[in-house]
Amino acid sequence: MEQGEATPSPWRAVGEALAVLAGCMAAILFVGALLVLVLAPRLHTATFDLVPVEGEKASAPADLVARVRALELTDDVEIAGPATAPRLVLAGLASTDNVGDLVHRVLREAGYELLPFRVRSWPEPDPQAVMVYHPRILLGAQSVVLLAFGGLFGALRVRRAAVGVPAALPRAVLVGIGVGVLGFLASATIGLLQAVLGFPIEEQAWLVDLLRDDGAALGLAPWVVVLAPFAEEVFFRGYLFRFLNERIGPRVAYPMSAACFSLIHFHLPGLVVYFVVGLLFAWACQRTSTLAAAVVAHVVYNGAALGVALLTLGG
Repeated sequence: MEQGEATPSPWRAVGEALAVLAGCMAAILFVGALLVLVLAPRLHTATFDLVPVEGEKASAPADLVARVRALELTDDVEIAGPATAPRLVLAGLASTDNVGDLVHRVLREAGYELLPFRVRSWPEPDPQAVMVYHPRILLGAQSVVLLAFGGLFGALRVRRAAVGVPAALPRAVLVGIGVGVLGFLASATIGLLQAVLGFPIEEQAWLVDLLRDDGAALGLAPWVVVLAPFAEEVFFRGYLFRFLNERIGPRVAYPMSAACFSLIHFHLPGLVVYFVVGLLFAWACQRTSTLAAAVVAHVVYNGAALGVALLTLGG
């Protein structure tokens, strides 16, 4: 700190760190929501005007609805509009292939004119389905946001002199491997304790669905084992932990950075596990004065967790 520079307020440092975290989280949620809308499967609604053939007796609306439902195109079939201009509406269609031909056949048999029908489409925002079918895109987008925020604010707000002299790379790698293994053993122990206490750590539904397809899960391994750990470490240890440690000290930096790290996973049953491994990754970072140790620890931990998950939940 230069002579004459005022001592920064701890509360101001905490507020700044939380503001950066909130901005990062908001960006992740915003980008994720956009991707969910873009990648979401499309649903369709087909609308048929009901005009009875002149001189013929048309089937009652309830009978017509029953006939169309029997086609098994969709269960969402109804008669809408005023009595003077009724419309047959089929909603929730996964596809419009052959819909016109099949419904027109029923309409002809029921005594209605065969008029052009209208189709309206809209995205079905199902985050879980998108995570199962497009996990690389969503995890990649999240990693890009974390790298952008962590890299920018780490470069601007963390003093290089305060980081310390980095340990040699071989030592940092060895420390990282040891911390990664320790973190995995700690998470397994916590998981057993939570199960005994009646609060088992259940995997998120989208991840369970993904792991049932061994090929898809293995194809996702580079994102889960390499990209995500690197991006998370750049933000949570490269910026958040180091910034708080420099401004306030380890008593605040350790628990606060670990708590923020656990919350960003949006997985309530695993909060304690993420908090503990967050503490360990921060220790690796501080102990070696290099982010490499934390990245290696995170890679080892995620790799071990993915391997066990594939063995226990894989198809």
